[in-house]
Amino acid sequence: MAFRKKNVFVVGLEPFNLRLLKAVRHAEDYEFHQLLSHEEVVLAKRLDLEALLEKARGILREFRRQPAEKGAVPSCIGRTKGDLNSKLHAACDGEGKPLILLLTEGQVSDYRGGSTVLPALPDAKLMLPDRCYESDWFREALASQGIAPCIPVRKNRKQPIQYDTERHKQRTRIERMVGRLKDFLSAI
Repeated sequence: MAFRKKNVFVVGLEPFNLRLLKAVRHAEDYEFHQLLSHEEVVLAKRLDLEALLEKARGILREFRRQPAEKGAVPSCIGRTKGDLNSKLHAACDGEGKPLILLLTEGQVSDYRGGSTVLPALPDAKLMLPDRCYESDWFREALASQGIAPCIPVRKNRKQPIQYDTERHKQRTRIERMVGRLKDFLSAI
């Protein structure tokens, strides 16, 4: 059976981001499709959310109408603790606009998702990852890119590392972005 590429729909895809995505490990396994243009999402002064949702729905409906062989369009649904689940690895800018979105199966390690997203990270001074990304190698990888990590320490860590708790409260922007994305997905 011939290997089929997995389809990834990217909101705000542009040539620069496409080059970054194609540099990610195993990118040759994926076919990247533009769901909404970069200008429609990022550069708009005021987003007409209903119009953007309707356009995205139309693109996805048209894609679904194309005939596909069984198993040609894989899903990112996996098993975790007996249930079906997915994980969203995301990066956003300081205003809460998504820059990188990676959907993986639920059983995929957070570290693997983080290592996949790492090469595509934009230039930044600070990153506020969740506690699940807390590890020495991830901190070192961020530092090698000139990004200061502000990661809460796991409770079972033997040698705690200090982090700026006040600065980490800005992470609410990321959580709000994920909430908006969930609202968007439920609307499709």
